[in-house]
Amino acid sequence: MAERYKFSVTYEPATMRAAVRSYLFRALTVEHTWMSTAAISIVVIVIGFAVFARDFGFIAGLYGGLLMALLIFIVVIGWMHWRGMSAKLARMKEPRADFVLSDEALEVSTDSASSRFAWERIFQIWKFRQVWLLMLDINQFMTLPLAGVPPEALQFLDQKIQPRPFRAA
Repeated sequence: MAERYKFSVTYEPATMRAAVRSYLFRALTVEHTWMSTAAISIVVIVIGFAVFARDFGFIAGLYGGLLMALLIFIVVIGWMHWRGMSAKLARMKEPRADFVLSDEALEVSTDSASSRFAWERIFQIWKFRQVWLLMLDINQFMTLPLAGVPPEALQFLDQKIQPRPFRAA
Protein backbone atom coordinates (compact mmCIF):
# COMPACT_ATOMS: atom_id res chain seq x y z
CA MET A 1 0.00 0.00 0.00
CA ALA A 2 1.64 3.19 -1.18
CA GLU A 3 1.02 6.23 0.99
CA ARG A 4 -0.02 9.30 -0.96
CA TYR A 5 -0.50 11.78 1.86
CA LYS A 6 0.23 11.76 5.55
CA PHE A 7 -0.77 14.54 7.95
CA SER A 8 -1.87 15.20 11.52
CA VAL A 9 -4.83 17.18 12.78
CA THR A 10 -5.69 18.57 16.21
CA TYR A 11 -9.21 18.39 17.60
CA GLU A 12 -10.03 21.72 19.23
CA PRO A 13 -13.29 22.02 21.21
CA ALA A 14 -14.42 25.03 19.15
CA THR A 15 -13.88 23.11 15.91
CA MET A 16 -15.77 20.12 17.27
CA ARG A 17 -18.71 22.31 18.31
CA ALA A 18 -18.70 23.78 14.80
CA ALA A 19 -18.77 20.23 13.40
CA VAL A 20 -21.86 19.34 15.46
CA ARG A 21 -23.64 22.59 14.53
CA SER A 22 -22.79 22.09 10.86
CA TYR A 23 -23.97 18.48 10.97
CA LEU A 24 -27.31 19.45 12.54
CA PHE A 25 -27.86 22.31 10.10
CA ARG A 26 -27.19 20.17 7.05
CA ALA A 27 -29.13 17.18 8.36
CA LEU A 28 -32.18 19.39 8.93
CA THR A 29 -31.98 21.58 5.85
CA VAL A 30 -30.36 19.52 3.10
CA GLU A 31 -30.66 15.84 3.88
CA HIS A 32 -34.23 15.84 5.19
CA THR A 33 -35.44 18.98 3.47
CA TRP A 34 -38.99 18.10 2.57
CA MET A 35 -39.69 16.25 5.80
CA SER A 36 -38.25 18.90 8.09
CA THR A 37 -39.67 21.81 6.15
CA ALA A 38 -43.13 20.25 5.87
CA ALA A 39 -43.35 19.34 9.56
CA ILE A 40 -42.14 22.70 10.83
CA SER A 41 -44.22 24.64 8.29
CA ILE A 42 -47.47 22.88 9.14
CA VAL A 43 -46.97 23.39 12.85
CA VAL A 44 -46.00 27.08 12.44
CA ILE A 45 -48.91 27.77 10.06
CA VAL A 46 -51.46 26.25 12.44
CA ILE A 47 -50.00 28.20 15.36
CA GLY A 48 -50.06 31.36 13.20
CA PHE A 49 -53.73 30.84 12.34
CA ALA A 50 -54.56 30.25 16.00
CA VAL A 51 -52.76 33.43 17.06
CA PHE A 52 -54.36 35.43 14.23
CA ALA A 53 -57.82 34.17 15.23
CA ARG A 54 -56.99 34.75 18.91
CA ASP A 55 -57.92 31.15 19.55
CA PHE A 56 -55.61 29.82 22.23
CA GLY A 57 -57.55 26.63 22.83
CA PHE A 58 -56.71 22.98 22.48
CA ILE A 59 -55.48 23.01 18.85
CA ALA A 60 -53.12 25.94 19.40
CA GLY A 61 -51.78 24.24 22.53
CA LEU A 62 -51.39 20.94 20.73
CA TYR A 63 -49.42 22.44 17.85
CA GLY A 64 -47.43 24.65 20.20
CA GLY A 65 -46.50 21.50 22.09
CA LEU A 66 -45.52 19.80 18.82
CA LEU A 67 -43.28 22.73 17.92
CA MET A 68 -41.65 22.62 21.35
CA ALA A 69 -41.18 18.83 21.06
CA LEU A 70 -39.56 19.30 17.64
CA LEU A 71 -37.19 21.94 18.99
CA ILE A 72 -36.33 19.79 22.02
CA PHE A 73 -35.68 16.84 19.68
CA ILE A 74 -33.23 18.92 17.64
CA VAL A 75 -31.43 20.10 20.78
CA VAL A 76 -31.22 16.53 22.15
CA ILE A 77 -29.79 15.19 18.87
CA GLY A 78 -27.13 17.92 18.91
CA TRP A 79 -26.36 17.26 22.56
CA MET A 80 -26.01 13.51 21.92
CA HIS A 81 -23.56 14.10 19.07
CA TRP A 82 -21.58 16.55 21.21
CA ARG A 83 -21.49 14.09 24.13
CA GLY A 84 -20.28 11.28 21.88
CA MET A 85 -17.61 13.50 20.40
CA SER A 86 -16.57 14.78 23.84
CA ALA A 87 -16.27 11.22 25.15
CA LYS A 88 -13.98 10.27 22.27
CA LEU A 89 -11.83 13.35 22.89
CA ALA A 90 -11.68 12.59 26.63
CA ARG A 91 -10.32 9.10 25.89
CA MET A 92 -7.42 10.62 23.96
CA LYS A 93 -4.33 11.61 25.90
CA GLU A 94 -3.62 14.12 23.18
CA PRO A 95 -6.50 15.41 20.97
CA ARG A 96 -4.65 14.62 17.77
CA ALA A 97 -5.06 12.15 14.92
CA ASP A 98 -2.71 11.02 12.18
CA PHE A 99 -4.27 10.48 8.77
CA VAL A 100 -2.72 8.40 6.00
CA LEU A 101 -4.31 8.51 2.56
CA SER A 102 -3.41 5.76 0.09
CA ASP A 103 -4.90 4.55 -3.16
CA GLU A 104 -6.76 1.79 -1.30
CA ALA A 105 -7.92 3.33 1.98
CA LEU A 106 -7.94 6.02 4.62
CA GLU A 107 -6.16 5.22 7.88
CA VAL A 108 -6.70 7.19 11.07
CA SER A 109 -4.59 6.71 14.20
CA THR A 110 -4.87 8.32 17.61
CA ASP A 111 -3.14 7.47 20.86
CA SER A 112 -6.19 5.38 21.83
CA ALA A 113 -7.24 3.66 18.58
CA SER A 114 -6.50 3.05 14.93
CA SER A 115 -8.88 2.41 12.04
CA ARG A 116 -8.66 1.69 8.34
CA PHE A 117 -11.52 2.58 6.02
CA ALA A 118 -11.70 1.38 2.44
CA TRP A 119 -12.80 4.27 0.24
CA GLU A 120 -16.08 2.47 -0.49
CA ARG A 121 -16.93 2.61 3.23
CA ILE A 122 -17.19 6.42 3.13
CA PHE A 123 -20.45 7.44 1.50
CA GLN A 124 -20.13 11.23 1.29
CA ILE A 125 -18.14 14.24 2.39
CA TRP A 126 -20.06 17.08 3.99
CA LYS A 127 -17.82 20.11 3.49
CA PHE A 128 -17.85 23.07 5.83
CA ARG A 129 -15.53 26.00 6.45
CA GLN A 130 -13.62 24.54 9.44
CA VAL A 131 -14.23 20.82 9.05
CA TRP A 132 -15.15 18.08 6.64
CA LEU A 133 -17.43 15.34 7.89
CA LEU A 134 -16.64 11.98 6.31
CA MET A 135 -19.99 10.22 6.38
CA LEU A 136 -19.76 6.53 7.27
CA ASP A 137 -23.51 5.99 7.62
CA ILE A 138 -26.68 8.03 8.08
CA ASN A 139 -25.82 9.36 11.55
CA GLN A 140 -22.16 8.35 11.78
CA PHE A 141 -19.31 10.53 10.66
CA MET A 142 -15.62 11.08 11.13
CA THR A 143 -14.55 14.67 11.72
CA LEU A 144 -11.62 16.06 9.75
CA PRO A 145 -10.55 19.51 10.98
CA LEU A 146 -9.14 21.39 8.00
CA ALA A 147 -6.50 23.43 9.85
CA GLY A 148 -3.08 22.24 8.73
CA VAL A 149 -4.30 19.73 6.13
CA PRO A 150 -2.42 20.07 2.82
CA PRO A 151 -4.74 21.25 0.02
CA GLU A 152 -3.45 18.44 -2.21
CA ALA A 153 -4.57 15.89 0.40
CA LEU A 154 -8.05 17.42 0.51
CA GLN A 155 -8.23 17.32 -3.28
CA PHE A 156 -7.13 13.65 -3.27
CA LEU A 157 -9.71 12.84 -0.59
CA ASP A 158 -12.41 14.60 -2.58
CA GLN A 159 -11.52 12.57 -5.68
CA LYS A 160 -11.46 9.23 -3.86
CA ILE A 161 -14.86 9.57 -2.19
CA GLN A 162 -17.60 9.41 -4.76
CA PRO A 163 -20.87 10.69 -3.23
CA ARG A 164 -23.59 8.08 -3.15
CA PRO A 165 -26.76 7.49 -1.14
CA PHE A 166 -26.53 5.72 2.19
CA ARG A 167 -27.36 2.02 2.09
CA ALA A 168 -30.79 0.92 3.24
CA ALA A 169 -30.90 -0.47 6.76
